[in-house]
Amino acid sequence: MRNLGLEQLQSPLRAYHLIESLMSELDGALAHIKRMPHRALVSHNERRQWHEVTQYASHVAPEPGMSVALSLQPDQPPRIWPQEWRVENQSLTYNVYENRLLKHFLWRQMLPRLYELENRAKQEIERRQQNLAIQRFKNWKDTESERIAELEVVSTNCKDMQRRVIGWGSLPFLQQVSLTAMRNIPTQVLQKHPAYGRFYQVYLRFQRELKRGLNSEGFLTRIAVRKLSELYEMWSVFKLTRALLVFLKKAGYQTISNQGFFRVDDEMFHFEVNRDAAIVLVKGNKRVVIRYEPHYPSMNTLPYGLVTARQYHRTPDLAVELWQEGEAYRVLIFDAKYKTRDKGGQKTFIEEDLQKMSAYYGEIAWKARHSRPTNVVSSAYILYPGEKLEHNKEYPIVGALPLVPGPKQQEAVYHALTDLLNNAELL
Repeated sequence: MRNLGLEQLQSPLRAYHLIESLMSELDGALAHIKRMPHRALVSHNERRQWHEVTQYASHVAPEPGMSVALSLQPDQPPRIWPQEWRVENQSLTYNVYENRLLKHFLWRQMLPRLYELENRAKQEIERRQQNLAIQRFKNWKDTESERIAELEVVSTNCKDMQRRVIGWGSLPFLQQVSLTAMRNIPTQVLQKHPAYGRFYQVYLRFQRELKRGLNSEGFLTRIAVRKLSELYEMWSVFKLTRALLVFLKKAGYQTISNQGFFRVDDEMFHFEVNRDAAIVLVKGNKRVVIRYEPHYPSMNTLPYGLVTARQYHRTPDLAVELWQEGEAYRVLIFDAKYKTRDKGGQKTFIEEDLQKMSAYYGEIAWKARHSRPTNVVSSAYILYPGEKLEHNKEYPIVGALPLVPGPKQQEAVYHALTDLLNNAELL
């Protein structure tokens, strides 16, 4: 296959002919898909009031929060019963991976590419019209009119294709499908279903021949307006979580749920932190939950659960919770702090930040039913971009982990992290 020059690779006409061929294939695939879209039976949880639950079984679990007193018999004391319950139901849905990939492809890849192609065609027309004016002024041979006419057809047809893509993306079954960033996973449906397989071939050809490269302009603008403290918090949480997962998996824990701490936007590796993220691992009767920005409410607002002794809630940046038999047994707290101070030529932490971790250690507790709250925080450490490691191996209660890019202090930090996990009886 002959090599194409850079000018030909960037030509709007070449891109148009490629995308025109893909649109024809996509039209045939969607004609079959919309008649019988793929759907699957999936589980989902619903919150119900206690009187709305018709059957209490393994698919029903209580939600932490308010409770009610139920009198079963007049001569017996009332029984405390959770007010809200989580009920697991199963239903057929079109919101499956294959349809999410289709919707994401139409709205986030094909449609933007058509808008871009239309704009490039218009810019090319303007450039060639300037050249044509010069040629006419100097009575040179006209080499531009034919190409301008072709580009005008491209611009017009791009508008028509945009309307077709919008129509496909608005099909009734796709309206129930979430529009999320997708990874390329060649599922059995995409490989073996006649219509979805045809779409998948279009998808792969688009990625190979027409996918846009990295455009960092918008991303850099968004980063520029962020505080450095926010960026450091994201980075330190990612780095610490990765290290925790390595240690826990080496100790025999298995991941059973992973709602990652970030999501990728578009196809350009732009990411945002997911505030509701959680990773769950199990080993025997131990269950470890790694939470990003967990919410620990005041103990006066919940009959049981992880609470704080304060009148207002606590939200650390990262928490590692050890659960056994339905109760929180140990909790590790981490909070990112960006400010540092110079002490003897060394960047170290702010003492006030360490005092805040002492408050976390003393205030977050497990509140069981009909009993006093018990302290469950085994360690509370700050993450900061400094040089001094504040850690007592024999008494790892409150301290500071210096997290910076590169190998500096990394080994010492990992040894300290191992001590924290051992102290919490996680390893």
